[in-house]
Amino acid sequence: VFLLARRLLEGPGSGTLAVLVGVLAATGPTAYSSLGTTMGDTTVSIPLLASLLVVLGGRRTPEERAGAPAWLGAGFLAGASMGLKLTMGPHVVALGALVVLMVLRRQARVGAGLAFLAGTVLGFVALGGAWCWRLWERFGNPLFPFVNQVFRSPYLPAEAIRDMRWVARGPLDLLATPWAMALGETSRLQEIPFRDARFLLVLVAAIGWLSLRWLGRRKGLPPGQRNLLAFVLMAYASW
Repeated sequence: VFLLARRLLEGPGSGTLAVLVGVLAATGPTAYSSLGTTMGDTTVSIPLLASLLVVLGGRRTPEERAGAPAWLGAGFLAGASMGLKLTMGPHVVALGALVVLMVLRRQARVGAGLAFLAGTVLGFVALGGAWCWRLWERFGNPLFPFVNQVFRSPYLPAEAIRDMRWVARGPLDLLATPWAMALGETSRLQEIPFRDARFLLVLVAAIGWLSLRWLGRRKGLPPGQRNLLAFVLMAYASW
């Protein structure tokens, strides 16, 4: 997170701000609550963040664009994070969507996008392939117990397995999540209670920035920052 901030922030004091961003990420309540546990969510997020760092890097000039090997490596890191734990799936989907968006905007070549896709498949197979094969042999479903409406393992009904505690109940529920986090009303977000006002503060800051932008008092975001914002929004929607 520090490296992402260091790469994307501009202007005086950006180095100090990058350190602050890294500290805020490392001391957030969700990261803190994972310390000393075997859940591993924070650990498996590291290769995905590294992949995001590569994807967002070199956006300044066409000459600085990363080559196909770097995009292959970025895809491998993303696929590896999902291979280690399937909960990274929504974020891998969002990162793939960002790569497609960058190709459409001519910020990345088509070959780079294909290399990223190939790397994602390779990363998932390398880290999760053996386990998926074992599940296939034993249960007839490589993602058991999930996606059983497709693989139809005889050990469970042929339907999607979903924990309805975490499902949004409409658009207002989606929009109210930052407010719920700030108030600590998080029983429908995860098992461990937490309170986190950062997302609400970011939302307020975004509204303020958009207002100033509409009034002509702020210039547009650089490409790297726009792409990061697009990734965060798509990851939130995918989650």
